[in-house]
Amino acid sequence: MMKPFFAAAALAAATFAAPANAVLISLDSSFGPNTITLDTNTGLRWLDLTASLGESFDDVTAELGAGGDFQGFRYALAAEVETLYTNAGIPMINGGSVQENVPAVTDLIGLLGMTDLADLNGSFGTRGLIGEAGVAANSQLTARLRVRLDVLEAPPPPPRAAANVPAAEVDRSSPDREIGSFLVQTPEPSALVGIVSGIAALGLVMRRRAAS
Repeated sequence: MMKPFFAAAALAAATFAAPANAVLISLDSSFGPNTITLDTNTGLRWLDLTASLGESFDDVTAELGAGGDFQGFRYALAAEVETLYTNAGIPMINGGSVQENVPAVTDLIGLLGMTDLADLNGSFGTRGLIGEAGVAANSQLTARLRVRLDVLEAPPPPPRAAANVPAAEVDRSSPDREIGSFLVQTPEPSALVGIVSGIAALGLVMRRRAAS
């Protein structure tokens, strides 16, 4: 089930109908309903960025071990985030904001959770820390998804969206209320096989119903 969107996201979705994506599946976890996004191509389970929102890289890292809040997870690398973007169907990655990105970026923000709340221009997105360090001392790289609506312009331009990894670097010890963390978990192979088999069976049933 898709998480609730703000009015800005609804406007973008209404402008560009997002395609159905059978690769990414929303699952429940100990963090709550629909807080995991399973990429069935890679087997990686992505925790919602909102689960770590407002926590610094150092704070989250301290909770990755046994008994921590994020036990069993690790920081995703830039290449893994880029693969997630690709599997989500985003046409242009690490480019500018383009109209073609809007459906897939909006859909992925809905799965991972919105951290950048809609501003006066109606733009919104999500941003999270990744595993690679930045160039500056004590810095960490981020990845970002952003939909631009620019509703204050006259006339407003068509919605545009960008998907960047890596994005800006931030201080690894300073929390930011609009930044979460890209955390991943690799499920047991047997669990992944069961989920994929269930998807395949559902697709077969739907095809049979369509043919009857």
